[in-house]
Amino acid sequence: MSRFLGPIHHWLFNKIKLHEELESQIIDNVQRELDTNISNMVSNLENKIGSPIPNRPLEELIDTSNIHGWLQNKITIAETRQAALITSIIDKFGEKG
Repeated sequence: MSRFLGPIHHWLFNKIKLHEELESQIIDNVQRELDTNISNMVSNLENKIGSPIPNRPLEELIDTSNIHGWLQNKITIAETRQAALITSIIDKFGEKG
């Protein structure tokens, strides 16, 4: 990564991690508040859309031959999966979810 773009790449990577952390908190809160297990819902969405990225440094994960494409793809997956999760929770549990 270049010295100039490196910080931007890390900022985008942190955006992905924040989306995934929020998604995890949504899952935990729904399961706790509704006393239900939504792991099947989560697994189905991950299989359909994509799984969260492993908890490893950006340098170990990123495709260095396509840095911008890799980051954009991972952002799209995280945002799409989170939106699908929220939609699925509302569809299944309504406003109480």
